[in-house]
Amino acid sequence: MVNTYWGMILPWLVFPFGVFLMRQAMFSIPDDLLDAARIDGAREWGIYWRIVLPLVRHNLAALAIIVFIFKYDDLLWPLVVAQRTEMYPVTVGLVEYVGQFFVEYHLFTTAAVLVIIPIFAIYLTLQRFIIEGIATQGLKG
Repeated sequence: MVNTYWGMILPWLVFPFGVFLMRQAMFSIPDDLLDAARIDGAREWGIYWRIVLPLVRHNLAALAIIVFIFKYDDLLWPLVVAQRTEMYPVTVGLVEYVGQFFVEYHLFTTAAVLVIIPIFAIYLTLQRFIIEGIATQGLKG
């Protein structure tokens, strides 16, 4: 797994905070809703796709943003696993602009702005789900 992208990806496939967040989201779904779907003849997979997943899409959007930002900013694990410079993520590239005795601020600032663009794009894409989830969070039935 050393020097492979799978070595960097596999340890982070199960994110403990994500398990907790989605567990809490699933517990917030009323059992009466699921029982009504079972009475109507829906199978478990259909209940998940048609009822549960639309109800927790706000939590999935928030989790997607959080996981993307955490893993996009990861510095230590890629340094341990990847040994070729072409496999390093952008955060390691940002560290290259910081020298022992000086910092090339014009290069570092330009690179930092370019690195933030994908995070900003992901946030703008998923922002409506998060705002919709906050607006409807306190509503019952």
